[in-house]
Amino acid sequence: MDRLVFQETRLPVVANVTAEPLGSPEEVQEELVKQLVSPVEWIDSVRYMLNHGVTTFVEIGPGDVLTQLIKRIDPEVARINVGDVAGVEAWGT
Repeated sequence: MDRLVFQETRLPVVANVTAEPLGSPEEVQEELVKQLVSPVEWIDSVRYMLNHGVTTFVEIGPGDVLTQLIKRIDPEVARINVGDVAGVEAWGT
């Protein structure tokens, strides 16, 4: 992680370790390291986002594990899964 350059985020980033928003590129970098070696607060992270106006969750990558976990937390929230580059490009248009 030390060799990567992190920029200011364009969208809020919620930390999976603390279920709190991150404010700087340095915090995002530190959080990613912690996430590798610490338990995560997935349910609290999703609830934080729901409580702060998130209405759609998009899972990018093969499979739908996270999408299904979100469905268990809130079956009513919109969930989208895109599994490949073509899906991401199609979703973004």
